[in-house]
Amino acid sequence: MFNYTPALEKSNDKQLHSFKRHFLKDAEDFAVNIDGSAEMKELHAKRSELKQMARSILDKTNQEKRGLSDVENEAYETTINLLNDIQVAFDTRSEKEMITRSLAGINGTTRATSNSSLETWIDIKTRKAVPVLGKEHRFADHVQRNGNEFSARDYWACLAGHPVSQEVRAAMGAGTDVNGGFLTLPEFLSAEVIDLMRSKNVVTQAGARTIPLPAATCRVCKVDSDPQASWVGENQLIPDTNMEIGAIDFVSHKLTTLIKISRELLQDAGNAGTVIMNAIATAMALELDSAALLGDGNGKPLGIFNNTHINTYSMGDNGNVLNGYDDLLYGVREIVNVNGPIPATAVMSPRTLVEYSLLKDGNGLPLVKPDLIKNMQFFDTTKVPVNQTQGTSGAVCSSILLGGFNELVIGIRSVLEIQVLQEKYADYGQVGYLATMRADTALYQPKSICKIIGVKP
Repeated sequence: MFNYTPALEKSNDKQLHSFKRHFLKDAEDFAVNIDGSAEMKELHAKRSELKQMARSILDKTNQEKRGLSDVENEAYETTINLLNDIQVAFDTRSEKEMITRSLAGINGTTRATSNSSLETWIDIKTRKAVPVLGKEHRFADHVQRNGNEFSARDYWACLAGHPVSQEVRAAMGAGTDVNGGFLTLPEFLSAEVIDLMRSKNVVTQAGARTIPLPAATCRVCKVDSDPQASWVGENQLIPDTNMEIGAIDFVSHKLTTLIKISRELLQDAGNAGTVIMNAIATAMALELDSAALLGDGNGKPLGIFNNTHINTYSMGDNGNVLNGYDDLLYGVREIVNVNGPIPATAVMSPRTLVEYSLLKDGNGLPLVKPDLIKNMQFFDTTKVPVNQTQGTSGAVCSSILLGGFNELVIGIRSVLEIQVLQEKYADYGQVGYLATMRADTALYQPKSICKIIGVKP
């Protein structure tokens, strides 16, 4: 447990070094997994002691009417970072419990797992089942485990050349090279990063589903045109049907992000692994949103906006401002006219979301949504541009993507690659981590989506 020395400002260099070494060793015992697996009792106990530690540092300096020394400041920041990790673990666990209760209520059971109501597809090439994961499911539940799993902190520490246990080094494999080269992030840790990314991904929160790609390419069936039924009399010719079965091909595209971190911070911070994973997940979530919505298909997925098979409603030759909720209703009409379902979701720019929030009725009160779309959820992302051009509008227009986002499927390879860049940033005292993920997106039923174009401010 933490052993804080109050009179650090009066200590000599040897005593300060001893405190720092023992403090960081103690801090390792307080690191937690942010995946929500930690017990609530353990989290409460660790949080209580960390708060006491932080308070004792501040109380002492306040009593002596001075600022924090360098060692005290480092200890305080490490304590706060550990407290932040514990709060994330609390939030993740609460979210998982809420999902479990929700699924239990839906299924009429007292228990539910992340596999509840799980749909599976068949890969035409391999004939293997591919799970289709909603936002309530975890990617991590669908990877193979061998019982030799270790923490993310140990992984990043080992890559940086820091000492770890023989068990961890053996589990990482003899091929781990901290001096460079592409390394495969263990599948169970890759899954944690992917789940973290999915939680930050707007299209996933809007309903997009995820499949683990079993290979670099994967093909599944889809219905290109619906069948037709006919009434026929005895001995009459049965009419032909126009139903067509097509295929969705997932082709892995490479997505990369580069994270740089100082060697000192990597050595001293107890939560460096968590910070690196979070940074990778955030960067990849934003870019995956961009590709899923607006990708041109050249070296990246083809986004919804550029899919020629979706519906379109235009605000006018030169664009126009919002007309209450009428424009959304016209978008709904485009979808239902081709037998698509009533859309449940609209994704737009933050500018458009605020403009909808500012709509007023004749009495100056917030404008109420019509019954047809009263339950429609609005999601915003800065990846929806606000500088599109429509006719003579100039670069001021935006778009709205309206529909059932559960028809959007994101295929992700279940492993990430990490390249350690020890020398590239050595002059700056930094280590670089180049993370690579392979993914693709596809629309299962394009007719369930409508893009509303030409939205002026």
